[in-house]
Amino acid sequence: MNSEYYAILGINPSKGARSPILWNRVFKKLKINSKMICIDIEPKLFNQKVNQLFKDKNFKGGAITNPYKEKIFKKLEKKNITKSANKCGALNLIVRNGSKFLGFNTDGEAALIFLKTKVRNLSNKKILKDKLKMTLKEKNKILSLVFNQKKISINTLVDDLMKRFKFLKEFIVNTEDFLNKSINQGKSILFEGAQGISLDVDHGIYPYTTSSNTAAGHISTGTGVSFRDIDRIIGVVKAYLSRVGESPLPSEIDGEMAEKIRDVGGEYGTTTGRPRRIGWLDLVQVRQAVRVNGLTEIALTKLDVLNGIKEIPVCIDYEIDGSTVSEMPASLTMYRNAKPVYKTLEGWDFIPDNIWDKGFNALPKEIHNYIDFIEQAVGCSVKIISVGPQRHETIIR
Repeated sequence: MNSEYYAILGINPSKGARSPILWNRVFKKLKINSKMICIDIEPKLFNQKVNQLFKDKNFKGGAITNPYKEKIFKKLEKKNITKSANKCGALNLIVRNGSKFLGFNTDGEAALIFLKTKVRNLSNKKILKDKLKMTLKEKNKILSLVFNQKKISINTLVDDLMKRFKFLKEFIVNTEDFLNKSINQGKSILFEGAQGISLDVDHGIYPYTTSSNTAAGHISTGTGVSFRDIDRIIGVVKAYLSRVGESPLPSEIDGEMAEKIRDVGGEYGTTTGRPRRIGWLDLVQVRQAVRVNGLTEIALTKLDVLNGIKEIPVCIDYEIDGSTVSEMPASLTMYRNAKPVYKTLEGWDFIPDNIWDKGFNALPKEIHNYIDFIEQAVGCSVKIISVGPQRHETIIR
């Protein structure tokens, strides 16, 4: 490779590869002559391959995916155990190569072993052993009763992890200190959230949530970077609604229109291939996202999926027991009884070719009206407009 590159390493690291796309967009916007790639590495060859990479002068750092996660999830699903059973702490690392740094998280192969064990504990055999004793008893029961596997010896496990630490230790830094020093030096940091506000364990549609907090405020608790140092919070909003899994969904639709949006938008599970539930844009949920996350702007995506729809309903409020409700109800019972109140907007036929080269003003007037309506309804500006699946099919106002 001739140019500088970063890599995501693991087994099938490109599955649902949002991270390489995101990083390459960032590199492009910042005019950095680097690219993110995916490298498939078998676990037994991992150390060997990483060492080879680090000898390549063009390799500048990377992220490690959990090569066993998919297998673990499949086993859990067969045993009818939900994915929330994998609620374990990530190992926060920084890969270092020369003067370049790139932060990442990895569950490692110990997804069934660690519960919030920090990587620095690997440096002290006694502390590591004490930590593992508290969890290994429970995890050995899971291994033997659920997976019919032999129990793990505490001594064997500790010795194995200590050997691994010898390889990892030169790549470990205090991430909290590293990030804050980077901010003080005027460097830009981008934090990416993977899930929306409705999945937040405290502010979402509990119990139909993930097991942690997904709101922007938890950037600070997760990284040690003060909220005062975060100056932009961009909320990613689809031009319509999709949902994985169960929960009330007031603006949900079915039939031919749902099938059309699902097929055009590729709304199928990345791993399972299951069709996602489809609904019209729900501005009640968007209002909550703006308020709780403190959004400074919105990135509106997948507008092209709505091409050719003559009339587009948008959910502006809920009707609950005869009353109009404009904000997300705190009561799950009320939310289950919510009926959407729609405002129907005029649709557009198509988006002109290469519209991203012509800018925002060249978009059809109906899209302008759609965006203006959203901005007025939720009190937040739409600054980024995505009109296609490729990274260049983006307009920044």
